[in-house]
Amino acid sequence: MVTAESKKTVLLLNDHLNRNFGALKKADPKTHQILVIESERMLTTRSWHIQRLFFLMSARDHFLQELRDEGFTVTFIQSSNTEAGINDFRATHPGVEIEVTEPSSHQQFEQLKGLGLTLIPNDFFLTSRPLLPLFTDSSKTEMKCVSTQVRDIEARAWVHHIPRLMVLSNLALITGTSPQEFLDWMRRAFIDAADWVMVPNVIGMSLHADGGKLVTKPYASGGSYISKMGSFCKGCAFDPKKRIGDDACPFTTLYWDFLDRNQERFAKNHRMGQQLAGLKRLSDLPELRERAKEVLDLLSRGEL
Repeated sequence: MVTAESKKTVLLLNDHLNRNFGALKKADPKTHQILVIESERMLTTRSWHIQRLFFLMSARDHFLQELRDEGFTVTFIQSSNTEAGINDFRATHPGVEIEVTEPSSHQQFEQLKGLGLTLIPNDFFLTSRPLLPLFTDSSKTEMKCVSTQVRDIEARAWVHHIPRLMVLSNLALITGTSPQEFLDWMRRAFIDAADWVMVPNVIGMSLHADGGKLVTKPYASGGSYISKMGSFCKGCAFDPKKRIGDDACPFTTLYWDFLDRNQERFAKNHRMGQQLAGLKRLSDLPELRERAKEVLDLLSRGEL
């Protein structure tokens, strides 16, 4: 018989309130229970706007009630900090296994790992590919728009916010690069990489990794858009107007592939209607899918 003490426990973080992802995806009321810790440190060490704080706590409480209605046992602990709350729970549930979805915060990932929790891969995002070699070595790509920006970063730890978004982050999004790895790279590489601006810009605005809470439409584009917005493509070996073939711009190929991979997810997003309609008009979609596989493989080896 599975008792409350023997059930696996899912530690639910405030930004993981979704039944279909992470540790909750395979959780069953018969074998799992839920642990939520309200940390005094989190509430008191930030200058919260009262309405934002109310919104966060209200969303959490409504979600917890949904889990209770489904049959889950929910333990809610108010504690001085997360670690103390986990220790309090373990004192009354000795030997219980605690699972948690990998947090987007590095400085929290390490804390929970150090406390012996089982970390479940974070699949909340559209992306999961390891960081591409070209982000850390400008010689690993022939794409002029990317190599010139990475060279600038290598030289002075900075580029303007427009190429950060339109070139670097756009490429991370359409290649499926892990938001955590891309965020960690930006933290290391940029001189102005303050967490308060880098985290929302990367996770929300750039990689659409918050599920559309910050911006409702992913900032994805092909080579033609990049070409129109500046001189990024001048002298490049790839043609921004082509989506298949050896000289097709990887941005163009992967933009359409990104829409193809995620069309079910975006089907109800009215802001994506025009893009998805364009996807349906493509006569070379099978060839594009094959070219996209080749492009992703070459990029992952630093050979494109």
